This record gives sequence, structure tokens and C-alpha cells, in this order.
Amino acid sequence: SGQGVRLTLSGTFPGEVAEDALNELWSAGADGIDVNGTRMVPGIVIAGQPGSLQVGSMPAGHTLVISAIGNRDALAGGLQRPGGFLSQFSAGYPDSTSNVASVPNLLLPATNQSLIPRDAQPRL
Repeated sequence: SGQGVRLTLSGTFPGEVAEDALNELWSAGADGIDVNGTRMVPGIVIAGQPGSLQVGSMPAGHTLVISAIGNRDALAGGLQRPGGFLSQFSAGYPDSTSNVASVPNLLLPATNQSLIPRDAQPRL
């Protein structure tokens, strides 16, 4: 839990666009992210064609609510910078909408996904 931002994307856009938003947030210093209540960890992706997105194995519909914990100014600035994600989103998907809100206290859900590597073993 902690301060952060909530990004809401509504409309018809492909999963790659949502992944771009996540990459922008991670690059801006997000400590944790959830999308529509699903904690984003390795192995969980947003995929699908416009109108039929899925977050992991859960249907997402036409609206994604992305919550990211971290420095609110840095996260919002990363999304809103000239030529950044929100500029590209509004130019590429003019019938879709976006909203960024600064949130003083977010609580992200835990994951139910195993975080133990499947193909490698940790060494001490």
C-alpha cells in the first residue's frame, strides 16, 4: 500500500496498448501495479483484440483500471509527458478515453500466482 496513481482507459484498443501503459509506469518507478484487481507479476499479461481484452485469464471488457504504487508525481509525469503514453493513446484511439488520478493511499491485492521459478532453481 502507499501513494500512487490510478489510470482508467475506456474504449476499444488492443492489449499491446495496455502493456505500453504498464511499461511506462514500471519505467517511471512503480513499486507495484494491479489491473482490474489482478496484481501484475511475471507471467500475467494483458492481451486480446479490441473489445475482448483479458488480464491474465480474466475478461476485462472495455475499461481497464490500472493502479500503481509509487511516487505520484513521477508516475503521473511519466504518463503525461509530451509524446508519452497518454499523447499516443489519445492520438491513436480518439474514440477511447483516459483519466489519471493521483491517489494518496492505494492498497493493491496480493497475487495468487506462484512466484517460484518453473525452469530455474535459485542458488545461494
